[in-house]
Amino acid sequence: EGVAGQIQVSPNPVQDVLSFTLPSSISSVKVMNALGQVMIEKNNVSETLKIDFSALATGTYMVVLLDKNSGAIVRKVQKY
Repeated sequence: EGVAGQIQVSPNPVQDVLSFTLPSSISSVKVMNALGQVMIEKNNVSETLKIDFSALATGTYMVVLLDKNSGAIVRKVQKY
């Protein structure tokens, strides 16, 4: 299971605020659109994180979580 199994993201699909429960090894989170553009970036994140999606357009986003030990973990999130 490892680090990826410890990551909780909800609700998905999201309308306003996306909540994360993260292991302490996660150092940053990026929200990227379908074109690979970084829409939101959070550094030095805590184990409970909230990201406001309300200003983003409807669509599919990739949430890239950077782990200090194992690299990038990607979660797909739908904004409605």
